[in-house]
This record gives sequence, C-alpha cells and structure tokens, in this order.
Amino acid sequence: MSATTGDILVVDDQPVNVRLLATMLSQLGYKVRKATSGEMALTAIHAELPDLILMDITMPQMDGYELCEILKKDPHTADIPVIFVSALDESMDKTKAFEVGAVDYVAKPFQWVEVQARVKTQLALRALQRQLGHDNPSTALWASSMPEIAPFFLTAQRASSNPLELLNGQLVTSNTLHLTLAHTAHKPGSPMLLATVRGLFKGLSLEPDFQKRVHSAHALLESDLQQTGERLELFHGELNRDNHMLTYVSQGYTIALVRGQDVMIQAATATLGFELGDRLLIFSANLQSDDSQFVNVLMSCVQAEDPSPTVMVGQIAEALKGAIAYEGSVTMLGHRL
Repeated sequence: MSATTGDILVVDDQPVNVRLLATMLSQLGYKVRKATSGEMALTAIHAELPDLILMDITMPQMDGYELCEILKKDPHTADIPVIFVSALDESMDKTKAFEVGAVDYVAKPFQWVEVQARVKTQLALRALQRQLGHDNPSTALWASSMPEIAPFFLTAQRASSNPLELLNGQLVTSNTLHLTLAHTAHKPGSPMLLATVRGLFKGLSLEPDFQKRVHSAHALLESDLQQTGERLELFHGELNRDNHMLTYVSQGYTIALVRGQDVMIQAATATLGFELGDRLLIFSANLQSDDSQFVNVLMSCVQAEDPSPTVMVGQIAEALKGAIAYEGSVTMLGHRL
C-alpha cells in the first residue's frame, strides 16, 4: 500500500456527505468504498479489510462509537485506523472518540486540506506499521538516501549507540524540502512513536504554515508521550531552493553553522539564509557551544582537503567521539561551493 493507493471506507448515514468525501478522496487516487450505516460498514469491512475508515458519529441503530468499539474488540479489525468526522465538537465527545479507539477526529464543517493531511498521515503510519512488522525498525526509520535539491546537498550518519532514530527527507515540491529528525531521550523509545512522528510530518506537509504544522504535530503527539513517559527530541526544517532559506524548529538537537572560518551555534527556532559554501550541521544532542574542542573538530574536518560530504560527516562523528566523547547522529545540509 502506498500513501496514494490506500483503501478507504467512508461511513455516514447522510448520502450527500458520503458522496462528497468519496469524490474528493477518489480524485487523489485512493480506492474509496461507501457505507450509509454501521451494519453496512461491518459487511464491507469483513468482505475486504480497508486501510482506513472515515466515520460519522451520529448514525441511527448503530452509532460511530459502537461501531468503533466492535472493530477494536475484533483482532482481525483492531488495527484499522478510524478517523471520526462529526459535527459534534465538544471536548467530551472528542474524549469518548479516543476512548473507543479512534486515532483522530475532524469536526464538521471540515477543511478539506485538514482532512487530506490527516488521511495521508494515517495511511503513511499504516504502511510503516506493516513495514516495521517485517523489517528491522532502525532500517525502516532511517532513510537510506536523501532526495536531491541542487545546489544543496544533504547527508547524515546515524549513531551506533542509538540506532532507533528517525531521519526523513521529503521533497514536497520541486523547490521545497522537508527534513525531520527525531529520537527519544533517556530511554530506548518505541519504533511506533518515531513512526508516528514521520507519518504526522508527512501528512502535515500539506499545511503551508510552518509554525502551525509543528504545533499540530506536537498536539497530536502529546497523548502518546504522556502514555509512554518518553521525551521526544525533534528537528523539523523546511528548505526553500528559490530563496535559499531554511526555517526550522529544534528541541534537543544542536545546530551549528560553519561559514568560512567561523562556527556559529544557531538558535532553537530560526529562519536561516544560506550562502555559497555554508554547511549546517545538526547533532542529536545538546553540545556545549563554548567547548573549544567542539569548534576545533568542526573546523579541522570542514577545512580538510575537499572530502565528499559523506566522508566529511563520518570524519566529524569520529573526531567528536575522540575529542569530547560525543555519541550521536550527525546530519549536514550544505550549499555547494
């Protein structure tokens, strides 16, 4: 299943609502099935399991809450994500929606961009959940290659001491790259939490407002973090090739810009303009910005005789390990000379 070929079941007792959602989702390339009652939905689900269910709450005979509870009690259907789409918008209704097993909630009248983002997010998570069931979680989470966005280059090396780290680069348009890094602090963390982060930011790539995108992801992750007691460390950035600007937010990552003969530690949230030859280094730890060894290691590696970006990142990781006992990933985003 790919993010644009998922099988979606739309359940609503109002045929006009079913047709509206089905038409819009079909135009995006999804396979869409329709049901106008809970009983009809159960028949459709058992005939062929969908990848995602969009479900109204207020329906006669069997409402959305009851249908969702039935699905979650059956091991064959328990893993199917359910998004409630309902005119009910009180906090009590939302709380009950999550209690019965829904993964998300969209209020009517809905914004199509919001529905599209949430559908894309849940389908991406569903696909990754299946992948994690067959593959090494660290392999599934850490991208083996990064998309090209000339004249920039992007390369990274994962820490051997923390194999469960997320690295995801997404070319959302020919001129815009989204980069997301994440890991959990103090404890190994669960692959599914990091998979959720990746799915959320993939889905939210449709949201053009950077701050709103990051805020929405944090809000959706809050309950997962509270349940697991994990602390998420995160970097999310948007690079625009047209104006050479990077907007990013960093929590727990250290950001260092190497420009000419200078090493400049960057703020946790910023918009940075790239110049020719700049190298932005992202470290999965809080490093001491006033540590002269740290600065000396960066400068000695960056000024080495024309190594490739991949070699340079490896040299930085090894040199930091020897100089200041740093164990973490190193990611470099640079503007080619």
